[in-house]
Amino acid sequence: MPSNRAVVWDLDGVIVDSAEAQNASWVAMAQEFGVPYDAEKDFKAIFGRHNTDIMNLLWKVTDAEEVERMVQSKEGHFRRNATTLCPLPGVLELMDALRKTGWRQAIGSSAPIENVKLLVEVTGIAQYIEAIASGDDVTEGKPNPRVFLLAFERLGVEPRDGVVIEDAPAGIQAGVRSGAATLGVTTTQTEETLMEAGAHMVVRTLAEVGVADLERLIEERQRL
Repeated sequence: MPSNRAVVWDLDGVIVDSAEAQNASWVAMAQEFGVPYDAEKDFKAIFGRHNTDIMNLLWKVTDAEEVERMVQSKEGHFRRNATTLCPLPGVLELMDALRKTGWRQAIGSSAPIENVKLLVEVTGIAQYIEAIASGDDVTEGKPNPRVFLLAFERLGVEPRDGVVIEDAPAGIQAGVRSGAATLGVTTTQTEETLMEAGAHMVVRTLAEVGVADLERLIEERQRL
């Protein structure tokens, strides 16, 4: 079995569709702190990014204590909204097939570790996940590749022997920069947007993907 192969999964928008819960949590936090937030325009711009980057991007907040207060508010709202989320189509089937063929699997997410652990539990994927790299592990969010590099490192697999699965342009860019092959899922973005970000393959749902497709992606990437 190919123990030198790995998949690093993004979480929000790939394993679960958390967009509604995430957006609602930003709305609640913005109201609490009296800052402007456009639920349609702003959410599209920030989805998949690190909280620290979002605070600076939307409100120019850089003071560490104020950032922390805003983040704790937002994530508290999110965790209360997220307990009923379920895996997206094809996720469990692909994870199971990967495990049966010896692939290693990890989470590489910009979310705080408490969110990641909650979603791993409520979606029932803990049995497949061998390592986690979260937003708490890095100081720079995607498109910086550090969170993916750390996930591959914790699995003991070189990025060139792995696939990053993402739904956000910043995540695709981070995956490419890590040296991995990248698979985009159009949960939150268009195929064109993900391809422009550098995705090596784009699908509508993970029900369309098998282990052989991921192996082919890696082999094509290595030839290049």
